[in-house]
Amino acid sequence: WENHLKRNDSIIVDHFQGQFKSTLVCPKCRHVSVTFDPFMFLSLPLPLAKTRQLKVLLIRLDPETKPTYYSVMVPKYGCVKDLKNKLGEMTSIAPEYLVVTDVYNHRFHKLFADNDGLSGIQERDYIYVYEVSVTRADDPDTVVLPVYHRQPRSSYYYSYSSNLTLQLFGLPILLCVPRKNTTYRSLYKALQAQLRRCMKDSVPVRKIKATSSPATLLSMAMEDDSGTEMQDFSKSDNIGDGLELMDADNASSSNGGTPMETSVLENESNTTSNNIKGDDTNKQADSPQSDNATTPAVEEDNFTIATVNSYRNTSLEELHDNGKAVKLTNRTYLALDWPEEKSCAYSEKRSDEFEEDDSCHANLTKANKPFDLHDCLKLFTTEEQLGEDDSWFCPNC
Repeated sequence: WENHLKRNDSIIVDHFQGQFKSTLVCPKCRHVSVTFDPFMFLSLPLPLAKTRQLKVLLIRLDPETKPTYYSVMVPKYGCVKDLKNKLGEMTSIAPEYLVVTDVYNHRFHKLFADNDGLSGIQERDYIYVYEVSVTRADDPDTVVLPVYHRQPRSSYYYSYSSNLTLQLFGLPILLCVPRKNTTYRSLYKALQAQLRRCMKDSVPVRKIKATSSPATLLSMAMEDDSGTEMQDFSKSDNIGDGLELMDADNASSSNGGTPMETSVLENESNTTSNNIKGDDTNKQADSPQSDNATTPAVEEDNFTIATVNSYRNTSLEELHDNGKAVKLTNRTYLALDWPEEKSCAYSEKRSDEFEEDDSCHANLTKANKPFDLHDCLKLFTTEEQLGEDDSWFCPNC
């Protein structure tokens, strides 16, 4: 201070200037560096709470486990990695297997990186944390796919007519599948397994009536199709693996030669039998099966799969069960297109069910105590550990 006054001696310095001492200790060689800096004013920190509570929804890999809300205490100016570490301690899940997302309007608004600040997360944001099976997005064997649910719904514009538009609904999911050699059928089965938490326990299926001729079966299928509005996003090209159709070789399509999907609503009153009169008695011309005989139920796909753009509002390609591997990259987004009447398989009630951890009911927020100038000065002079962003060059090592 005496050396400072030799060069800066004035009435202003006498009344309005001071000097503080900064001491830095190198954590490696323990070298001590001392500097003196004059000041005319100080910016003092306020001794307020340095932590905040974030309410997040955890979606585990196990589809039988309901999504659970957790109230996590995190540093107020920390990063997403702090949130993952704290949630990992509460759930016994390794933090590297957690993906923190911001979900808005049934879609992923943002996927957070570990170094993203928590100060950007507002109280009104819906923060969903997903458990995945890989630790990084560029895993050579597994790809993580964002998946959305869509449904055709009527929308009225300036005209009196209604148009069917695909609208998002439900909770999006993150699906982990092999990056290579993933076919449509294996992708569908993986999706079906993850959707068990929002599917009904027993899904009614439409049955095929055992008829006398494949031509009658084909006509029944065409009659059933003619009464419904055909939409590109609500039909399936192939039946599921392992399912059999009666006389599938004869009931083939005219252009492809593959067994045709012929699932027809069961109707007892429309069943007829053709009889041929003989010399003595009438004999039935069809097979010895009775009118009430039915083939095994053929379950149709509950949804179709399409790739969409990054904004999730435009379909790029509808995937088909052609037995070939589907091209999957880190920029692949999938949409599950459900029929307009999805109530037969999708359960809105089950999809909205969740649990709450005990941390959501604990009152961890403490009221701020009154403080004075001495408390601010004490906090300002408290020794602290410099972070990576405040690196300092050691002249010794």
